[in-house]
Amino acid sequence: MKRTFLVSTELFRRLEDFCQENQIEFRNLVLAGFAILLHRIQELSEVRIATPWTGSKSRPATGWPRRHISFSTTLTLGQLLQDLQSPSVTAAVSSAEPCEIYFSFDSSEPVNSYSSDSLCLRIQPDNGTLEVGFTYMGG
Repeated sequence: MKRTFLVSTELFRRLEDFCQENQIEFRNLVLAGFAILLHRIQELSEVRIATPWTGSKSRPATGWPRRHISFSTTLTLGQLLQDLQSPSVTAAVSSAEPCEIYFSFDSSEPVNSYSSDSLCLRIQPDNGTLEVGFTYMGG
């Protein structure tokens, strides 16, 4: 199942301005929002999301580093964004340990490369617009 929608140009620019003012990468702001959404919907104390390697748009899903985001303590948005800016929060995902949640930002990674029973959020900025797509690969 796949659902795609466009974020308004005004909202996209406001988010970009926020990132620029706070020296935050846009992809990390969206990743933080996605992690918070998953945390609240599923009431998880830890969210694990596979993300593509920086600068690589064609790496297979089994080699994507996984972001471990812990909500077990009181975590502010500022702390989460700071943690996501640090490369130390990633760890290699082994092929023996499939991931169920993927986050793809400005990537051409094919949807069918994800494992079955997985959810992928794909964000594609393009000429002042932001396309957001959710894909669920049910097994």
